[in-house]
Amino acid sequence: MRLKFFFSTLALMLALCVAAANAQQVTSGSEAPKDEPLKVSGRMYLEWYKTLQNQTDGGENENTFNITRVYLDFRKKIDATWSVRTTLDVGNDAKKVATVDDSRYIAYIKYAYLQAQQDFGFGILTAQFGMVGTPVIGLIDDASDYRWLNQNYIDAAKLLLLKQSGVNGGIGQSIDSSADMGLSVSLNVAKMVTVTGAVTNGEGYKKTAELNFHDDGKAFYGMLTITPIEGLSLAGYYRNQVTRDEGENAGDNYSRYYGALAIYNFQGIRVGVSYTMATISTNGTTAGTDPLVAEYRLIDAFLMANLNSLTGMPILVAGRYAMGSTEYAEGYGANDGVSADVTIWAFGVGYQFNNSVRMMAYVEDQKAETSDTALTAVADWKASNRNFYIKTEARF
Repeated sequence: MRLKFFFSTLALMLALCVAAANAQQVTSGSEAPKDEPLKVSGRMYLEWYKTLQNQTDGGENENTFNITRVYLDFRKKIDATWSVRTTLDVGNDAKKVATVDDSRYIAYIKYAYLQAQQDFGFGILTAQFGMVGTPVIGLIDDASDYRWLNQNYIDAAKLLLLKQSGVNGGIGQSIDSSADMGLSVSLNVAKMVTVTGAVTNGEGYKKTAELNFHDDGKAFYGMLTITPIEGLSLAGYYRNQVTRDEGENAGDNYSRYYGALAIYNFQGIRVGVSYTMATISTNGTTAGTDPLVAEYRLIDAFLMANLNSLTGMPILVAGRYAMGSTEYAEGYGANDGVSADVTIWAFGVGYQFNNSVRMMAYVEDQKAETSDTALTAVADWKASNRNFYIKTEARF
């Protein structure tokens, strides 16, 4: 409760500061240029991939053209303080219904928020209300320039972590989404230190508030980012979400993660690493029930380089290493003491044709090990998987 009160009070105070600054600006007669045009932009992520090794579904290989993502972004500056943004996200979200693959292109609202921003001289205060970005996921995607190849593995934790063990289990545990409905407030001081706080529903931008369980829980974020020298970003981050509040007769279910990252960008060469620790605890509905706890560890390291500054040619080189570790606590039902480790590595070489188009040949390999023999017998358990891609990004 103290954590909820702290973040809620902080967000409210900062939002009121923005409103006060805006009121002062209006009374002083300062206005943004009139008839500010609507800015429209977009990007597409396209790929062709071939399965080189697959121990899922009887070893069946795939050979597929695919649109992984299309973003259409609309931005409008209302005046010197206020602006709005809406982003349409179209993706190929494959799901399995029973034993049948259900793959289709689905459109979502990724971002849709009202923003107020004010420069106080000592720092810039920004408040966003609506469908807002998740602080650490947005920071990694912006600083790494890796999103056109893959999501970062806080966003895509389901590729590395066990959701459940046993007959119905497999890799697929998510810990966060890249956007959600709520309020985000950040203060940037001297372009060196940024403090960010946010409170959101917690379900992610692909879902609305969870009504089935009468859930009044929220997700709370805090992040501190330091830029000690140009191109270097250091950050510590924290998220806590309480779900299915059962009142006094049982403890809350909760999901939390925290960690740190470092990303450096020098002349188009970007390297970075993040380390994240997560916990998901389920208490159930009975008083005195022992919590069912799963502990997770995530490491995500990357290289994204445009070698134009070194070779005089816009040759692209990319590399990725990610590791996810799952540990179920003793007493976690059928998952009692189960552990699993999943690793992903990737390497790619490509070319930047212009500011709008780039392509890359990209190989990705995934391996998984678990202590649960029942899980290794499940058809969807991906003990080994290797794919070759031709990745393409087009901006407009």
